[in-house]
Amino acid sequence: MVRTLFNNYVLICSLVSWLATQLLKILTGTYNNRDVSLMEIILANGGMPSSHSGAVAALCTASLLKFGADSFQFAITAVFALVVIQDASGVRNQVGKQAKVINQMFEDEPPNLKELIGHTPLQVAVGAAVGVLIAVAFWQVY
Repeated sequence: MVRTLFNNYVLICSLVSWLATQLLKILTGTYNNRDVSLMEIILANGGMPSSHSGAVAALCTASLLKFGADSFQFAITAVFALVVIQDASGVRNQVGKQAKVINQMFEDEPPNLKELIGHTPLQVAVGAAVGVLIAVAFWQVY
């Protein structure tokens, strides 16, 4: 069963894209000036590029390449990608802004809410581009 997971092109593309975008956050300075471990960076939300967008863009692109535009697999992943990408740049972005304001309101004892949760449109676009590129590159290999 584990062997078949490693042969799943769609899954591998999505996971590699997620990991790549998370690690790219080190290069883009998302975590500069913070005392965080590599594991915290890998598991964190927010920043440049969007790993959520990268993972679902790779999932959607890989499904398109493997199953075709008229497949139910592509239809499901396309709708899923649109929802996740909209959420990353919409609701989650607003939640991060609200957390920043709330943290500033309590100067003496802030609740330390996470502020880096959502993404700007540029962060989403870069994450999605990374996902598409990884899926296309892996398609050439598979």
